[in-house]
Amino acid sequence: MSTFELQLTLFQTSQPPSSSSSSSSSSSSSSSSSSSSSPPPCSPSNRCNVFFKICLTHQQPVMKLKNFPEAGPGGYDCTFGSTVTDVLWRNNSSNMHHTVRLPISYKWTHKFALIIEAYHMDDDNNHNIQQGLLLKLILLKNVTSEQGWITESFHNGSTKLDYRYRLVCLHNIYGPFCSNSCVARDDSLGHYRCLRNGTKSCLQGWTGEWCLNGVLTASCDRCIHGKCTEPNTCQCSSGWMGAHCDECIPDPACVHGTCTAKTKCVCKQGWGGPLCNQDLNLCAKKPCLNGGTCMHRGVGYYHCVCPNNFSGTNCERPIDDCNVRANPCSGRGRCLVSRRQYRCTCQEGYDGYNCQDEVDECASHPCFNGGRCIDALHSFQCICKPGYEGPTCETQSKRCTPNPCLNGAECLQLAADNFECRCRHGYHGPLCQDHVSRCAELPCSNGASCVDLFNTYKCLCMPGFSGDNCEVRKDLCAGSPCLNGGMCISATDSVLCRCLSGFHGERCEF
Repeated sequence: MSTFELQLTLFQTSQPPSSSSSSSSSSSSSSSSSSSSSPPPCSPSNRCNVFFKICLTHQQPVMKLKNFPEAGPGGYDCTFGSTVTDVLWRNNSSNMHHTVRLPISYKWTHKFALIIEAYHMDDDNNHNIQQGLLLKLILLKNVTSEQGWITESFHNGSTKLDYRYRLVCLHNIYGPFCSNSCVARDDSLGHYRCLRNGTKSCLQGWTGEWCLNGVLTASCDRCIHGKCTEPNTCQCSSGWMGAHCDECIPDPACVHGTCTAKTKCVCKQGWGGPLCNQDLNLCAKKPCLNGGTCMHRGVGYYHCVCPNNFSGTNCERPIDDCNVRANPCSGRGRCLVSRRQYRCTCQEGYDGYNCQDEVDECASHPCFNGGRCIDALHSFQCICKPGYEGPTCETQSKRCTPNPCLNGAECLQLAADNFECRCRHGYHGPLCQDHVSRCAELPCSNGASCVDLFNTYKCLCMPGFSGDNCEVRKDLCAGSPCLNGGMCISATDSVLCRCLSGFHGERCEF
């Protein structure tokens, strides 16, 4: 989740390597010197080859030793990592610039202990640690990613070391302790960028926890019968249309009219009735044929005064047999004579006294669920509203077949052309596509690292701690294992008995 960077920038010494080491729990240290008959290493008359051992661990009330070969400098347990450099400095060297990077896999707790040891290597490349120690320091400090480079300097009279350090978060990891994950995006799952602390900052025009809601702009403020789902986009409610959802959609059954409100039919001039399908002045259409005269008889009524030799509601029937007029049935039916009058038996698809009218298959309103009927020759076609299908719009669309929901979620069919996913525990999102991390609540204590499992989690405890959440500190001295008044000293996974005078043995039993 983060990287601890250490830069060694300057090293100077005029002392020979000491045969024993000493340390300090601050940014200073001390060293001891030895003498011999020949010029010592690291003196003006002899060669000095200096390399460094570096250990990074967490602060403890008492810095404990770890009794196994993998221990860091001085035998310390290097929780966060350790390394040994190549030879970085010789007698004739100028300032050195060497960077050490220690990856941190645990949660950073901002408190740390840094141990730096400088050693001399002889010309035979023999790491004589006990005889070659030039410098040892223990630095107990706090650091976060927001502080940048922090410069330190150590000087004990004969040896000087300048160095600096910082904490760097990995890519897409933010916050002072590099504990917040954030990936910027601009798609159907969110519209945001990531701030320095890892919080989400919505892009312009978006709002909400995941920046999925369009901001109510001036255009959306005038969204009369709808809601704003995207910036400057008004999604109209059922029955409304227009840029501001202020225009109602006329009902298809409103034959000759418009609307000013949903489901209300306002008739055009000359039409009336609840559905504007009644002609208020039928004579304006000149319904009387063969020279007949139309007489208005009130709303929806008229009477045709027919000339001689014609009769019928619209003067459409000649008072004669089938031979008076050539093809009186318009070529669409068979003519029959009855009592000086003729009668047409029309072919399928045609109607009227003379078979002059094509049958309107939409007159019986064959389309269901608000479908719009389009008449054709001997047939019709239904234009279905969203959410319905079939020849007569009789079937509701099945949006849940196949199931669009992910991760075993249940699909619920809603009204019209819509559905809803009912997610299983541990998932969320419109399609249940996102897994809910149990590590998001930071349940692990004492610097432990959290591993997300399905519907649960596991804490990887740091040395010296146990429990489901690493909340229990181990105390190996609790059982008083040291005998005969010996003092118990707790290490990471063992105890050390300091015996009184006159006793010895691993537990002072002799």
